[in-house]
Amino acid sequence: MKRDLDLLSRVLLAVEAAPSLQGGWTPLEFEEVDSVTLAHHVLLLRDAGLLEAVDLSDHDGIDWQPSRLTNAGHHYLDELREKGTRKFLRSLGDEAKKASLPELTRVVLKALLARVMSGG
Repeated sequence: MKRDLDLLSRVLLAVEAAPSLQGGWTPLEFEEVDSVTLAHHVLLLRDAGLLEAVDLSDHDGIDWQPSRLTNAGHHYLDELREKGTRKFLRSLGDEAKKASLPELTRVVLKALLARVMSGG
C-alpha cells in the first residue's frame, strides 16, 4: 500500500480537532478512504510517534483508530502550520526527501530541537 501524505495530515488534523475522546479513541471516517487504508495510515503515524492508537480489529478485519496526538504530533502540526508544508519540508534538505515517515519524524524533531535551542 502506498503512503498518502495528504491522508496522514488529514488524520493528524482530525485528531487535533476532535472535541473529546470517545471511549478512549477518536472515531475517524473519510468518505473516500476505506477502513484498511485508514488503519494503515493510523499505524504509520503511531509508528512515527505522532499519535497513539487503539487496536479495534476483530474477525471482520483490521481497525486501528487514533486515541490522541503525542507531544511530537502537536509540534509537527505547529511547525507545518508556521512554515507551510512544502516550504518546511524543503528546508529540511535532501535528508527529508529520501526519508521514510519514521525517519522524517526524526529529521523534523531534530530541526525543531535545533530551533528551540537557538531561541527561534
